[in-house]
Amino acid sequence: MKTKKIIIAFLMLILVSIITYGFVSKKAFSYFASPSEPSTEILGIWYLESDSNVKLEFTINNQMKTYVDNVIESIDYYSISNSCNGQTISDDRLFLKVTDSEDSSTYCNIINGINEDDSNILSMISESGQILVYIR
Repeated sequence: MKTKKIIIAFLMLILVSIITYGFVSKKAFSYFASPSEPSTEILGIWYLESDSNVKLEFTINNQMKTYVDNVIESIDYYSISNSCNGQTISDDRLFLKVTDSEDSSTYCNIINGINEDDSNILSMISESGQILVYIR
């Protein structure tokens, strides 16, 4: 009987240790894991939420290709930074700076979020104040 209690206590100790280790290691991993970089998260194809015939493709070589009805309309260059054309934002948001490949004019969109919490959503505010939402 005493041996049975010792075995049960030992098994309970192992079970508690496994559960505690799993909780602590998961929490430690999430605490130290760095969020993905915006320059990585933006890569790929994004469809305009209000019109899926409009899509943007962000490439690793900083090209932003704009398609309408699967026909390429423009190939511009983009960068992501905390300033754009002398503008800065007081919070943690970033700019998507787009440089027109034809006339070198630049446009500054404020990034609200890029794939936050694996949402597959790109949200921006254009220079004119329009909210743009794209879905991956």
